[in-house]
Amino acid sequence: MVMLDDIVWDDETVRRMSEDPISRRELLWLRAKEKEDDETVADLERIDPNLIERMRDVEWIADLDDDRKRRDAYGRAWDQRWKFHALRLRRR
Repeated sequence: MVMLDDIVWDDETVRRMSEDPISRRELLWLRAKEKEDDETVADLERIDPNLIERMRDVEWIADLDDDRKRRDAYGRAWDQRWKFHALRLRRR
């Protein structure tokens, strides 16, 4: 098991995360937003119509004027969602 700033990266957590469509789509969406990959963002939002509602708490990030601050904020949001889903899936 590897811990990075309280983020759990063990084989079981990674397996559960990759098999769970909600966590997988949220994390992919956040990474695509960080990389400004609008095509992937649109695809994920089309595939999962509830995705935007679940990610409403990170809406403010898109309004940041500074590219670096925006990318950093999406990266931090990704770390937070990883921890959230890791804990959620561990309880199953």
